[in-house]
Amino acid sequence: MSELRYSRNCEEISIHNFQKISDSGDYRYIVPTWDEFEEIEVDEIKAENLWKDIYDEYCQLSDDNKIIMFYDTYNDLNKMQTKKALIQQLLLLFVGINDKEVFDKYNLVFTELGYPLLWEKGIEAEFKRITNAMRRFDNMINIKQSQLDSLKPEGGPGTPFLEQVVQIENMRKMGAIDLRKTSAKKWIYILKNISKNVK
Repeated sequence: MSELRYSRNCEEISIHNFQKISDSGDYRYIVPTWDEFEEIEVDEIKAENLWKDIYDEYCQLSDDNKIIMFYDTYNDLNKMQTKKALIQQLLLLFVGINDKEVFDKYNLVFTELGYPLLWEKGIEAEFKRITNAMRRFDNMINIKQSQLDSLKPEGGPGTPFLEQVVQIENMRKMGAIDLRKTSAKKWIYILKNISKNVK
């Protein structure tokens, strides 16, 4: 099999593939020739580095810090929710522990998550302490969710991508946009052009 070619910038990646990576984190879409059926393996580190460059370029081209803030806040919220779900699962398993060696193994994970445990305080007391900490963490998640909601631009990241496409096609009155052939860079220029005409 020949070596895979990767998209390196916003001119080389289609808006279809750009949006797929944004939504799913699937770096196979950074290969412009991938048809979504063939099984391919990408170099994750190389793909991730290229994606960061592409995403940074996209944000610079769009001249919209709100979009950057939206995605940063979205990623923060996603990490917080994942952390909460993991701690909740660990707490369910943690309740029945009565062995110090097993406790120490759990403590390694809890410590990595920012909640170190103390055997001397007892399982029940530590369970109660972490549960209370989770209530405070819930408040932090709610605050982050409010921040995210306030950053959702109308017709922007908060709007499903295909809905955005239909809105843009209707505004341009030039027929359907081929998302697989339209580069991310061209897509930004389409949005900017519409924005100028609407103002």
